Amino acid sequence: MSRRIFLLLFVLFLFAGSLFSCSLVSDPETERSSLTDSLERTEPSEEPEISETEPVTETPAQTETETETETEEPVTEPPIPPIGINELEPVGKELFTYGISGDCSELEELLAAYPNKLTIAAYAMDGRKILLYDTESTHHSACTIKAGYILYVCKQLDSGAESAATKLTYEERHTYDGSGRVRYTEFGTEFTVEYLIQLVLSISDNTAYRMLLEHFGVYGYNLLMRDLGTSSLFLGPENMFSSYATAQDLLRVWSAVYDYLQSDAEYASLYRKSCTDTEHAYGAMTLVDYSYSHKSGENLYRYLATNDAGVVWAETPYLYCMLANINYTVEHIEELNAIMTCVHRLMKPDSSD
Repeated sequence: MSRRIFLLLFVLFLFAGSLFSCSLVSDPETERSSLTDSLERTEPSEEPEISETEPVTETPAQTETETETETEEPVTEPPIPPIGINELEPVGKELFTYGISGDCSELEELLAAYPNKLTIAAYAMDGRKILLYDTESTHHSACTIKAGYILYVCKQLDSGAESAATKLTYEERHTYDGSGRVRYTEFGTEFTVEYLIQLVLSISDNTAYRMLLEHFGVYGYNLLMRDLGTSSLFLGPENMFSSYATAQDLLRVWSAVYDYLQSDAEYASLYRKSCTDTEHAYGAMTLVDYSYSHKSGENLYRYLATNDAGVVWAETPYLYCMLANINYTVEHIEELNAIMTCVHRLMKPDSSD
């Protein structure tokens, strides 16, 4: 009896162990089901939708390229402020430049080696390029003074105070040596004011100039010079024909001429065609790219002078003035040409202007 009981208990013990062992082994299906149930309980019930047009997040390489492109964009510097023509200060024998981007070393060497008295000035009409050398000096004006006087005469014609058709008679008292055509005609020959203006500006006719001086006088001309702010270039009883001049005063005169030529004044076209691209342009004869309007002056007698002043019609027009106490010789002109070639190169507008 006891043996049967023992065998029964042993069989029950083995059966219980088998059940316990089975409970420790995971059923794959049950495990997946359990994991699914767990995910369903912890994740959102709906997954976020991804739009097909939604931009793709940029990679670090793209961001770096974009940043590099932004930093390489050129920065436009504001233009230098203009300087008014009446704000120019006289300078000594050291080259002064403002707004000049070119190399000035060649011009500096030529000026340092130049043996004679020389004044150079150039001024862009927008006030952003300026070149000056020894503008403290005063020179004999020679015939450069005629530019301001003819401006006065043309303004008189524009006002109706005088007529361009008025005829003036050539008399012996008007005769003056030097350049010109009138002095070779007979006394008593009549010339219109308009024709005399053309002769004065185009070939610097001295006798024609004297005839205009006698007819129009110098009082109104001197008032014009005062209004322009000049301290030289005045005419009087002792200097009815020429005067002393500074480069700055000639720039002031040519600034007024420039404004006049740009205006709709009746006789502005007469003035311009009479002084544009004419000969004896000592300061502009090396120009090849631009037209110029000017008035030269030369004296070979009491006062040595080879002068020129005018406006160069570049993209940005500029005024120039050259005053030298020399007589006209091939050697002297070659020296001046080399200097003025540098001046015009430096004043020529840059490609970026």
